Amino acid sequence: MPEIALVLVALLFGVYGWMSSLELGIGLLRITGRRGLDTGTNRNMFTPLWEITNVFLVFGFTGFVVFFNNGLQATSEAVFTVLTLAMVGIVARGCLVLYLYYHRNQLGWTLGNALFVLVSLLVPMCFAAAGIRLLTGAQFWQTNTGWVFAATALAGILALAVSFMQYSLSRQQKLSNRLRLTSTGLTVMFAGLGTLGLQTVLANSTNHLMGAPFVAWTVLLDLLLLFTAVLLLTHKEQRLWWGLSVVAVAAPVVWALANRPYLLYPGLLDTAYGAQAYDKAALIGLGVIFPVILVGFIIFVKLFTTQPKSS
Repeated sequence: MPEIALVLVALLFGVYGWMSSLELGIGLLRITGRRGLDTGTNRNMFTPLWEITNVFLVFGFTGFVVFFNNGLQATSEAVFTVLTLAMVGIVARGCLVLYLYYHRNQLGWTLGNALFVLVSLLVPMCFAAAGIRLLTGAQFWQTNTGWVFAATALAGILALAVSFMQYSLSRQQKLSNRLRLTSTGLTVMFAGLGTLGLQTVLANSTNHLMGAPFVAWTVLLDLLLLFTAVLLLTHKEQRLWWGLSVVAVAAPVVWALANRPYLLYPGLLDTAYGAQAYDKAALIGLGVIFPVILVGFIIFVKLFTTQPKSS
């Protein structure tokens, strides 16, 4: 039961992290000020509706509190600083969306757009830092392993954001070589850090994370590189964000499983699990509500991935 609950909670955080990275891509689209965005794409994607993605974050935290209440105090103390910074970023991002959408909906290098990009990068990086704390038992800046994890997360978030820019622009105009190279380069950097970089630091520290889930992680990133090569050969680089999206959603699940038998290293997962009395009912409830969430999620994503009507 603890493993099932862990996977469900990690999946919710994975979906939120994925959509948070896409929001960074929208911010980058706005700040570049590409022609056409002020008509269809900008109105179609940049909207306060994006803040509904916080529902996945709420479900993730709720699930964690419900299932792992015995480890709540230790975990909250460990990640308090980075999660507080993340909450500040979420509030600031919501305020910026409302301000820019209703009062200063302008493209280009404006202060509002720059701040929106900054907080849109800050939020997923803070959650990545919290995950690193759970995996390594230390803040990311305290160990070499933490720094490599942080660099991998940063490269992945930027790769997903830029590939989403590429996808969005490809539906309206010919892509520039600079954007193609940036998207591909960030993807290769992410895969390299996530495989060779992490393997090096984890092997040197004889880390508990070097198990079957890490092998699955390296295979997943190898497949991403193969997918990237195929897209380059077929000149369909705009689809790169599909592969990156799969990795983004799967990443928290894979690393949560890699961290077993720990939750907050070196604290044990079974010790933190405190839902023995009602775990089956809670899991059934999540199982019932997940299809509803999935349908709403598909409808929501469709709003932002369909070709906008020209005005």
